[in-house]
Amino acid sequence: MKKLYFFVKVRKQLVRCNRVREYTVFFLLDKLPGGNYNKGDPRVTFKRRGVMMKTSKEEILNAALVVFSQKGYEGALLRDISSLLGITKPALYKHYESKEALWNAMIDYVERYYSEHTRAASGTTVPDNWDEFRELSLRQIDFTLHDETVRRVRRLLTMEQFRNKRTADLATKHFITDIETRYAEIFTGMMEKGLLETEAPELLAFRYTAPITMMIHQCDRDPGKEPEIMDKIEAHIRQFSHEHKITEGYI
Repeated sequence: MKKLYFFVKVRKQLVRCNRVREYTVFFLLDKLPGGNYNKGDPRVTFKRRGVMMKTSKEEILNAALVVFSQKGYEGALLRDISSLLGITKPALYKHYESKEALWNAMIDYVERYYSEHTRAASGTTVPDNWDEFRELSLRQIDFTLHDETVRRVRRLLTMEQFRNKRTADLATKHFITDIETRYAEIFTGMMEKGLLETEAPELLAFRYTAPITMMIHQCDRDPGKEPEIMDKIEAHIRQFSHEHKITEGYI
């Protein structure tokens, strides 16, 4: 079993009448047992000044997401999370009284993250032509594939979607309904602009997004095939555009 290696840089600076210790710890997550992180991942890095330096809740929730997405709820231990943060387990209990409380706070956090970042990645305007539609789609797909928080949440929900109703509903929301709703809005706007044949936008959104969602999950399972899978996604976008456009634009 692979060991978790730490590159620890410790700098001690003694100041008259005030002793300051600064610790910078780089956790190599790709060495974590069962890990699947590449060199482009942002490292979990924390700086501490003084013995009683507080850990922010965002740091705790990000560390919790890293551990839960690797080990699942049942396999994750609070000491895994506290070790990743470089704090003691009792210090972690000062923020969250139990693993369940930390889990629920983390779920709240990732829901906010999705809400704030997913729509921003694709923009809020309706494309004026099929070239813009293609660019919008590829921008959204790139965000979904490569944003590290989104990737970890997707892995987490894939593992834990049967744990309870909340995670089941969240998996349905992020994997299906959110993206279908967004593209139904886009297709409605494109119909109003005369770019798209008049059809039920919800059905069009389902037909368009379902194959892309399936191929994104395939990328998660086999990252080495991403170039091949992206070729298939682009071919799907071209075929959909060819079948449904009513004006010249994207070919």
